[in-house]
Amino acid sequence: MRQPGVVTYGASHTGFRPSTPGETAGTRQRADSINDAMLDAPAPATTTPVYLPVVVVTRHAATLEWLRSRWGTDRVGTWEVISHVLEPAQVAGKIVVGNLPMHLAAKAAYVGVIEMPMLHPDQRGHELTLSEMYEAGARLNFYRVVEEQYDPPIK
Repeated sequence: MRQPGVVTYGASHTGFRPSTPGETAGTRQRADSINDAMLDAPAPATTTPVYLPVVVVTRHAATLEWLRSRWGTDRVGTWEVISHVLEPAQVAGKIVVGNLPMHLAAKAAYVGVIEMPMLHPDQRGHELTLSEMYEAGARLNFYRVVEEQYDPPIK
């Protein structure tokens, strides 16, 4: 019998979807992505969600329109909007929506990037309208960037 809201996760590197209580051992199937695994999982057993502050880094009006159309004016209205990052503290530990250089992205908890896979090459570098963003297949994907010290063997 499944217990709503209870999820047991295996090793994070296995690529398997979470197992749920009552599931027979060995019946887990490989998830195509973390998103698929999370869509199959019941809600976590918590009553106190932890919300991180959201910062939107953009100079484009259509980006804000697109975010409002997806998450609502009330929610997006609570997010901080800046045109560029002046210091790392502005993004440290926050969810950042926008394009950041890697050294700043590593400071953020998560970086959301609006990707447009069907954007025509002649549209790059131009101000887009909301309808052009939708036509280009705009979607928000989140990434975690981790800074590591590495000395590559360069010849």
